[in-house]
Amino acid sequence: MSDAEGRTDDERNKALLSLIERVQIKPGKIRISILAKALADHLTINHKRICKDQLTVESDFRHRKRGVETKLILTDATGQRDEKLFKNIALAHRYFDLIQSGKTYAEIAEAEGSSKRRIQQLDGSINRRIVGSCWIC
Repeated sequence: MSDAEGRTDDERNKALLSLIERVQIKPGKIRISILAKALADHLTINHKRICKDQLTVESDFRHRKRGVETKLILTDATGQRDEKLFKNIALAHRYFDLIQSGKTYAEIAEAEGSSKRRIQQLDGSINRRIVGSCWIC
């Protein structure tokens, strides 16, 4: 099977594995560290834009063994998905794209049936939070 770029599953797996610096497994815990340079190359961005403190993922897991098959089941400690946050992030991205295309806050507010202040709020605060919590700065 191939993806949108025409890569097979094996090629895609090799590309993803090349991003991993180290995997540590302890009883009930897994920690995966990503290579900053490899991630930047994969995303075709400057490696200086990668926030190095966001390159380690740690999760709890359960170990399941059935015959010769072993599975690590990652547990989800995050709770429920915040739908309002996702909606605001999507709106912020939409407004940001409209601003980049040359629209003013007032034009966007009128077209979206919202206030100019709301557009400014989402454009600024949500995007700052997104950038602050992502791998890319």
